[in-house]
Amino acid sequence: DASVRAAAIAALSVVSHEDAASLARPLLADADPRIRVTAASALLSSVRHEDVESAQAALVDVIADTSAATRDARRDAALGIRQAGDPRFRRLLIPLLYDPAPEVADEAMESVRAAGAGDFVFVPTLIALLRHRRLKAQARAVLVSYGEPVIAVLAHFMRDPGEDLWVRRHIPGTLALITAQQSVDVLAAALQEPDGFLRYKVVAALERLRREDPSLAFPREPVERLALSEARQFFNYLSLRFNLFGRKALPAGLLLERALDQKLERIRDRVFRLLSLIYPMKDIEAARWTVQNADARSRAGALEYLDNILTGALRKMVMPLIEDMPLDEKVRRANVLIKTRGRDVEETLLQLINDDDQVVAALAIDTVRQEKMWSLGDDIEHVLAHRDARDWYVFEAASWALAERRMPAE
Repeated sequence: DASVRAAAIAALSVVSHEDAASLARPLLADADPRIRVTAASALLSSVRHEDVESAQAALVDVIADTSAATRDARRDAALGIRQAGDPRFRRLLIPLLYDPAPEVADEAMESVRAAGAGDFVFVPTLIALLRHRRLKAQARAVLVSYGEPVIAVLAHFMRDPGEDLWVRRHIPGTLALITAQQSVDVLAAALQEPDGFLRYKVVAALERLRREDPSLAFPREPVERLALSEARQFFNYLSLRFNLFGRKALPAGLLLERALDQKLERIRDRVFRLLSLIYPMKDIEAARWTVQNADARSRAGALEYLDNILTGALRKMVMPLIEDMPLDEKVRRANVLIKTRGRDVEETLLQLINDDDQVVAALAIDTVRQEKMWSLGDDIEHVLAHRDARDWYVFEAASWALAERRMPAE
């Protein structure tokens, strides 16, 4: 333990009637990195500026060496900085938080936690670590310990399009653990984010805050706006699915059919979640369960309740989404609501291969390949040329489809 060795140096200085710093200075050049860290830890409290500078330099040297040979020394450094208790040296913990050795990063995180919520120097690093699979829980716990003062910083990183997307997606879950009106406000403002998974995380975070503190105020306008957008998206996918499979234009059981079914179910789930933010949560959850699981009479009662509490455009768009009715009738109403019509297979697949959801787009392209609908070959070429490079599934599906198209018929 570095603290034990540092204390030993201090004890030796008393016994030998020498200054502890005098004993520690020569040890900064020792071949053993743990001895160098011990000496540096002892010198961090020296009254001489030169000693402190030398100690910091020695620690920086050890911290920068991420080899296995200095692993224990780096862990000692994280502990020594914590025990020094001087804010001037805390910045040295930042590279240790990224250390490849788990025990070193854990010790550094413990030192950051011990530093308390008064030092915001670690906040950007902690936010970056939210995408670290092993350290994200600890990083989140430390961020939450900062309380309401950190909310504005978290909001900045969450809304920054230049920030790593997975870091942004982990921030709503962190805000959900800071029960405050400000958390609700910044999350509600993020309901308009273009990334669907980030929006889902935002909705889930708002749900948690509502359960935690029902007295918090949730703004209706952004929630209703997103619910209407989700309903329109539901009707669009429902119409497209019916074009392909409801009319039996394509064989049943294709992966595209399953993906569209899952898409519809997830959208329905999000609509109910959004409703629970602006209407009595327990009532909405009870109505949802009844609509999905109960007998016909109970379902009718739940639908009547929803029909009574929903108003205006929300009622007009949401009720057809959840009501029991024959599929062809639901599709007809959907087409009226979103001002579209039934399309043929080729036109429908053309729309789906350009879908924003890369899984849906990739499976639509693969359906073109399976059904050998090469009249859409040029459209797939266009997708391959212009799709966002991060949509790897689409690129894979398009590449395989076009490669098969170019193969000579046997």
